[in-house]
Amino acid sequence: MAILVVTVGVVTVTGSSYGVRAEPAASCTALSGTAWATAVWSCGHVPTLADAVTIPTGVTLTVAGAAEAGALTLTTSGTRLSLASNATLSIAGTLIVSPGVPYASLVIGSGWLRFVGESRELFNANWEAATVGWHMEFALDEGAVGTASRAIKAGELRFTSGTVATTSDIRPDDGLDNTGIVTIAAGAVLSTTGNIERTGTAGAQSSAITVDGTLATSGSRISANTIAVGDGGTLRVKRAGGLTIAGALSYDPGATLAYAGSSTQTTNGELTANVGGLAVENSAGVALSKPVTVTGELALT
Repeated sequence: MAILVVTVGVVTVTGSSYGVRAEPAASCTALSGTAWATAVWSCGHVPTLADAVTIPTGVTLTVAGAAEAGALTLTTSGTRLSLASNATLSIAGTLIVSPGVPYASLVIGSGWLRFVGESRELFNANWEAATVGWHMEFALDEGAVGTASRAIKAGELRFTSGTVATTSDIRPDDGLDNTGIVTIAAGAVLSTTGNIERTGTAGAQSSAITVDGTLATSGSRISANTIAVGDGGTLRVKRAGGLTIAGALSYDPGATLAYAGSSTQTTNGELTANVGGLAVENSAGVALSKPVTVTGELALT
């Protein structure tokens, strides 16, 4: 069967499934200005989700309201981006810092960076969890996987749709002790091999972690004042020795605690006296460290 490839402008349509792959429409560099919406852009227009955007040294742009970018390059050092409290900057590509690692003031304000679109690397290797206060949302396409090899830090982290897979820490941090929020919505997945806590210090508690989707972790620690796995939510533990929990962990009746390691696992702080459902997804088995009451389904797979 022949494969039809139709290229129109910046969109390529390939095959019988009609998959759509966005190509960069333009490279947009901010030449001057102080506001994203009124800056002088090299591409001649305010950037869209299809455009590769660069904010160079010497230019600082404030985002107020809604704005868009494909890949976004922030050139160090200094402040490149200021997010007003009502601002949402949607990014359909990779957030790139170049050269070197970002300073704490690279992005300031209290608005939102919102990652949308298809599977890709979310941050380049220079990204660093330095800035606090502003917020991030990950609203990827259904089935899309966004990857990160660096710690992800913000005052609030929302995982709304798709999967985010990171090989480093998740650090909810609004700048003070016991601040920072993580929310994983129904249908969304956060998979991490690192820890979830406010800073890199063991046991540094954030404010709240709410899991209505899936949190899959092979890290060793989760630290927050409250850690709530809601109805339909799943905490999937992959580490052989389980999790060290700092804070109050609770499971709703419709929540599930799952063990999915590749070798024999021993339960730890993630196993409370009462859980909703309990799933053993590990053929090597799980050794319970304490008695537990399962109010929902017990699944052995």
